[in-house]
Amino acid sequence: MKPKPALILALISVLLVNAVPGVVRGETVGENPAQKSSYLSENVVLQLTGQKQSPREVFLVALALQDTARAETVLHDRSFPPALASWHRARLAEAASDPSHARQQWEKAKRNWRRLRAKQQLMSTIFDREYVQGMLEAGAQEEARHGLDHPFASHRNDPLFLALEGIWCLHGGDVANAVLKLDAAWRQAGSVERQNRVFATRALAHLRGGDAFSACDAWFEYVEGLRGAKRRAWALRFWGEHPVLEEAVVSASARSRAAAWLAKQARREEALDLALAAWREDSGSDGRQGYVLGIEQLYRLRRHQELAALLRERRPEGLREEERAELAAIPWGVRRRQGATPEVAEGFESVVKDYAGTKRAVEALWEAAWMWELSGDTRRAEEAFLRYARENPGAPFARAAALRAVYLPSVRKDHALVLQRVEELSSQFGDGAEQASALWLGFRSAGVLGRQDEADALHSRLEKEHADSPFLGLKRWPEGNVGEGAEKTAPADSVSFEGLYGAQRRALEELAVHLGVKDLFDPAQEGWARARELLWWGFFDEGEQEIQRLVREGRHDAVSALRAVALAWSTGQAERQAREAWWLAARLKTEREEWGTRIDLVAYPTPFAAVVASAARENGLSPALLWALMRQESFYEAGVVSRAGAYGLLQLLPSTAEKMASQLHDSMPLAEEKLLDPRLNLRYGSAYLSELLKENEGDPYAALAAYNAGESNSRRWKTRMEAGDPPEELILRISYSETRDYVYRVLRAWKIYHRLYREPAP
Repeated sequence: MKPKPALILALISVLLVNAVPGVVRGETVGENPAQKSSYLSENVVLQLTGQKQSPREVFLVALALQDTARAETVLHDRSFPPALASWHRARLAEAASDPSHARQQWEKAKRNWRRLRAKQQLMSTIFDREYVQGMLEAGAQEEARHGLDHPFASHRNDPLFLALEGIWCLHGGDVANAVLKLDAAWRQAGSVERQNRVFATRALAHLRGGDAFSACDAWFEYVEGLRGAKRRAWALRFWGEHPVLEEAVVSASARSRAAAWLAKQARREEALDLALAAWREDSGSDGRQGYVLGIEQLYRLRRHQELAALLRERRPEGLREEERAELAAIPWGVRRRQGATPEVAEGFESVVKDYAGTKRAVEALWEAAWMWELSGDTRRAEEAFLRYARENPGAPFARAAALRAVYLPSVRKDHALVLQRVEELSSQFGDGAEQASALWLGFRSAGVLGRQDEADALHSRLEKEHADSPFLGLKRWPEGNVGEGAEKTAPADSVSFEGLYGAQRRALEELAVHLGVKDLFDPAQEGWARARELLWWGFFDEGEQEIQRLVREGRHDAVSALRAVALAWSTGQAERQAREAWWLAARLKTEREEWGTRIDLVAYPTPFAAVVASAARENGLSPALLWALMRQESFYEAGVVSRAGAYGLLQLLPSTAEKMASQLHDSMPLAEEKLLDPRLNLRYGSAYLSELLKENEGDPYAALAAYNAGESNSRRWKTRMEAGDPPEELILRISYSETRDYVYRVLRAWKIYHRLYREPAP
C-alpha cells in the first residue's frame, strides 16, 4: 500500500467557516493511505465532501491552533490509542500546573504502553524519559525510581536518562551522586541533547552541594547553548522561578555574565540592574564588564541622562581597547539619534582614527559613511563606503558598503563610474541582494550611456542569477482591491491552489527517485521511523529533536536532508521543512538547473493554507505575499515571540493588533498570548498590510518598508525618491540595512511563490 503523508497540521483551521468556495478542488482524503488529495487543506476538503476527520487529525488541528479544550475532548475518543492519549493528557496537566492529574495520567500511560502496536513503541525512549521526569516533577519518587529501573526501551549510553538518575538522587537528598551523574551526562551529551531542560537542574545540584562557582558555570553552559525562542523562553521562566540562581551569580561574582545573557534575551532592565550592581560592588573583571554592559543597556533603553552621568564617572582600570572604542562611540550614537550632521560623521571618523584595528572602529566607519550620506555630503559618504568595502571585505556590512559605493554615483548620474565600480567590486557583492542590486544599477547606467551590449550582458546575468529578483519587475498592487470598502476578491496574481500539495508531493517523490530513497514517507530505519511516529501523533518538539539528531549523524547529506524535509512536510512542520530544504539545495547545488523548481516547491512551504486563503481574500491580498511575509517575519513558526515583543506568524506588536482589532470591530479584549493563534495573527497582520498598501497607493515596496521599520520611516524614505525613479529604487533609498534586506527578501519570496503555483508543476 502506498503511504500518504500525514495531515498537513500547520495548514488547516478548525471548522473553518470561510473556506473560499470554488478554490478547493481535488480528491478527498481520509485515513486511507492509498487515497490522494490536492492538499489545499484536508480539513476543508473533508468538510466540503462530508467526510469525517479521524480523531488524530482533529487532535493535530487543535494542537496547531492551541485549542486545549478541543484537544482534551478528542483524547477521550476510543479510537485514539489510550497510552498516547494519557501521555498527552499528562503533558497538558503539567502545562496547567496540575501535578496530581499529571501523575494519574502518567500512570495510565505506563499501564497501557504495551498495548501499542510495535511501530508506535519506537517512541519508548522518549516516553521513558518523560515519564520519569513527569513523576519527579509530581513528587512521585517511588514511581520515578521504578521508571528508571524498568524502562520500556534500552537506555544504554543515554545521557538524558543518566541526567534523570541524577535528578532522582537530588530529590532524594543524595547531592554528591546527583552532581556526579549530571556532570557525566553533560559530558556525554551532544549539542542537541544539551538543550534538554533536564540540564537546567545541573546548576541547582551544584548549588545544593555548596559550589556557587560550578553552579554558575553549569547554568551559563546550558543557557548559552540554547537555540530557539521556546527553549530560551523556558530558561527565562526557570530563572525567574529559582531566585537562588541569581544569588549564586552574585556570590560567584558572575553578575556581568548574567547581565550579558539577559541582555541577549531583551531583558534589558534586569540586565542593567545586574551590570550596575557589578560595577558598584566589584573592582575586578566583573565590575569592569558590568560598567561596559551598563553603558550599553542605558544606551539601548535610551536613558540618555543616566548614560551621560555614568560616562562622567571614573572609568574602571584594565579596559580593553575594544571596550574603550565602544565608550568613545556611544556619545556619537546618542547624537546620531538627534539627527544626521557632518559633526556626527566626523565624530565617528575620530573613533575610526583613534581606535584603528578594533571591530568598533570598523563599525564606526560604516556609521560615519551613513551620517555623511544622510547629511547630504554624498562624496564623503562614497569615500567612506568605498574604504569600508576595500579594507574590510569580511566585515558585517562589506557587501552593503560596496553597493552604496555603486549607488551614490548613480544618484548623481555619474554612470561611467557606476560601471567602473560594478566591475571593480564584483567580488565584494556576494550572490544575494547586493549583487542583484549592483547588476541592475549597472544595466541602467550602461543603457543611459548607450552601451547596449554591456547593458544586455548585465541584464542577462541578472535574469540568470537572480531570476526572482524584484528588480526584474513586480506588479503594482491593484488599488481597487486594497483596504476597507474594497471588493473582497483575490487580486489577479493570486496563487492557484489547484494541485498545490500534489505538486509538492510529486517534487518530493521525484527527488526521492533521484537519490534512491524508496521509503520516504514511511521510513523503515528505526531512527527515522521514530521521528515519523512522534510527529504523526503530535509530539512535535521531540520529533524535531530526533530529526536534528539524525541529520547531524548523516552530516546533512542529501538523503538525510530529503528525509527530514519529507517528514517535516508531511506533518506540517514548515520551519523545519524550510531549514532542511536549504541543506538539500546546498547538497544538490551542481544539479540546481535540473532540480531547482522541485527544490523550491519543498523549500518554500505553504502552511495554514486555508487560513491564508481566507485572510488574503478578506483583504484583497495575494496568498503568495502572505507566505512571503510569514517566511521573513517568523520563518513559519506560529509560536515565536521576538525579543522586541512581536508575536506569531506575522510578528505583530500588541499595539498594532489592538489597532486592527478596533478597526475590525472585534470587541473582545486582546490577551497578548492570543496573538500566537494563527487565525487571529493572520487576520490582524493581513489587515494591517492591506492598510499599509492602501496608504501607499498599492506600492508594495513602501508598504513592506513601513511594516518592518514603521510608517514614519517609510514616508521619509519615499520622499527621497525623485520624479521618474522606478518604484524598485526605493529599496536602495532605505537607510536601514535590515529593512533594505527585508523588503528585497519578502518581494523575492513573493515572486517565487507566485511562480511556483501559477506555472505547471514539473
